[in-house]
Amino acid sequence: MEIRWFYRLWTFLKSLVKPTSKTAAYTVDATTFFVACNVTGGGFTVTLPAAADNEGRQICVKKTDASGNTLTVGRTGSDLIDGATTVTTTTQYKTWVFLSDGTTNWFVIN
Repeated sequence: MEIRWFYRLWTFLKSLVKPTSKTAAYTVDATTFFVACNVTGGGFTVTLPAAADNEGRQICVKKTDASGNTLTVGRTGSDLIDGATTVTTTTQYKTWVFLSDGTTNWFVIN
């Protein structure tokens, strides 16, 4: 009985957070913790949610392709990402982990 309960709990918790792959602009939703980005078809922006609504939350964004196209990570509203409005890369496998302070800041912690 206990194993079945644990399995149901584990299945439920996994449904709350999901990795996602994107090839076009995307705004991170409440259940996404990892965004794999392929910008081969053209650069695009991944937009972080409001920091104030996500205290302590971590979100990982990774550029997976070898193209020279630009992946941009942007903020919502007047939030800042390490003091800037965006971060960008053209480097394959560049990965950022963002942490919200619960006010108006996302910090890059990797």
